[in-house]
Amino acid sequence: AMLDENKEQYFFFFFFNNQENLSAHYKETGAEVVNQIKSEISSGTAIALVKGAGTGASLVGIATKLRENFERIKVFLVHPFSCDVKNQRFGDHIMEGTMVGVHPPFLNLNIVDDFVSVTNAQAIEGQRMLAKQAGIFPGISSGANFYAASVLSQKFKQTTFITVSYDLGEGYLLKQVLRDP
Repeated sequence: AMLDENKEQYFFFFFFNNQENLSAHYKETGAEVVNQIKSEISSGTAIALVKGAGTGASLVGIATKLRENFERIKVFLVHPFSCDVKNQRFGDHIMEGTMVGVHPPFLNLNIVDDFVSVTNAQAIEGQRMLAKQAGIFPGISSGANFYAASVLSQKFKQTTFITVSYDLGEGYLLKQVLRDP
């Protein structure tokens, strides 16, 4: 109702049903990632994209752009331990914005090479690791991505790993402080 009454003041992005979401991540986010790494990646270098999915738009957009520009790309979908997107099972977890209870509408499972399950504790450990190693305190889902990439990097030694952090962890700390005991 508020949106209808104040159309000049508000805009509803409707990320889960807006095709421009996927388009923007392909044209902008994916292109930005390619631009940032192209001078550092030699021909034939293995690249792994390690990322969760809310709508699936950023994962698919970035992966598609990477595959257009590089030869050896693997895509790892990070998901909470309580979820299984292949079997449409979504459980409780603390990784906001990831596996939100519905199949991500822009997620094409055909682009995913493998799946990485991360527990809540591992996602928080990923936050700590990224804070200690890079001075970035990410959100919990970004911590899950970093944790998964770190584990995978031990297995795939000659691979360049890419993940994305969309938010910072301060908001999650505030939730803990304001939570009723």
